[in-house]
Amino acid sequence: MKPLGQGELDINAIRDALERLRRLAPFAKPAVLKACVEASTADGQVHLAEAELVRMVAATLDCPVPPTITA
Repeated sequence: MKPLGQGELDINAIRDALERLRRLAPFAKPAVLKACVEASTADGQVHLAEAELVRMVAATLDCPVPPTITA
């Protein structure tokens, strides 16, 4: 599956992606959340929008929000 272009991204695409994440095997969910945290902290900063996206993914995966994001 190829990434969507900015013009293709809409609420339905986001909903579908989150639903696919929700159905992941339980052991795979922490790895996905860890990758999200690493991407959001790659520049040494966590911007509000990045933190909110990580929180949304964490909620979807039913995983706790990492301390890096809550601080």
